[in-house]
Amino acid sequence: MFTTIYRSNLIKELYQGWIPEGSKVLDIACGDGFIAKELLFHFNCHLTGTDIYDYRKTNSFPFKKMKKDILPFNDNEFNIVMLNGALHHIKNWLPLFQEALRVGEVFLICDRRHSLIASIADIVANLIHYHKYAYPHNAHSLVYWIDTFKQMNLKFEYRLARKAWWYPCEHIGFRIFKKKIK
Repeated sequence: MFTTIYRSNLIKELYQGWIPEGSKVLDIACGDGFIAKELLFHFNCHLTGTDIYDYRKTNSFPFKKMKKDILPFNDNEFNIVMLNGALHHIKNWLPLFQEALRVGEVFLICDRRHSLIASIADIVANLIHYHKYAYPHNAHSLVYWIDTFKQMNLKFEYRLARKAWWYPCEHIGFRIFKKKIK
């Protein structure tokens, strides 16, 4: 629980100024819902969660179950779509990116930066908390994502999170815009 509080504060810091008050926000891979609930109240937004399983421990926000990489929402239904701490678990991320940009105007991503220590910590944490499910570990470097977004002609920006000395993972936040660079 302590690391979840740390991560929710880290995400709030990364997304500061990126989620306007009153925004319609979709949280992809909302998990147990703790971080989504924190963001909902911090940013005073209208948040909906989605995931391939419903293992929320809160009913603070509406939820729709998704199928693999298909989001059960209309085109442009959300101002903001976010994916927090799950990108490195997605083997083929391109269809989900396309879906996120289909249903939202802006796509926010917070994920850990690639490192051996972060990978080991993540594997152990997932064995403890989500032992029923097999998760791939597909983390990429910051350079990989920057090059990929440029190749896709996406307009984006990123922020690096400050890392606590005791926490094994460094995080990065991306803000990706639907409109491509011309």
